[in-house]
Amino acid sequence: MSDLVETNIAISKSDWDAHETSWDFQRNELLSIDTSTYMENINYEIEKHFEETGEHISISPAAPKLGSLEWRMEQYKTKWEHKFMQLHKNEEELNRQFIDIYGLQDELTPDVSLNEITILQQGEISIE
Repeated sequence: MSDLVETNIAISKSDWDAHETSWDFQRNELLSIDTSTYMENINYEIEKHFEETGEHISISPAAPKLGSLEWRMEQYKTKWEHKFMQLHKNEEELNRQFIDIYGLQDELTPDVSLNEITILQQGEISIE
């Protein structure tokens, strides 16, 4: 349980620190997109496809286009979609665990609607 909580804290902190109003702001997120982010995004796309279809796929990465603003924006959106969905998944799992611990299966549901996830509140990207 504590790993899920720590992950949620880290995701929320990285969301806050991505804004210039944070004391820990370093630089614009688009400048932080690199090949590591690109590979994490590819792995996320593979996982997402498996969760949606049950099929394993392989994605051969193309050369990263670090000089392309459009490419960086696509990677930025995918990175934050992944963080958003991970936070959502973790919140539901934590709810399940608390419901089991306190025996509230008949009274509560672990479901969390997407609009209750509190990152990306500045409207950077939209998750449907």
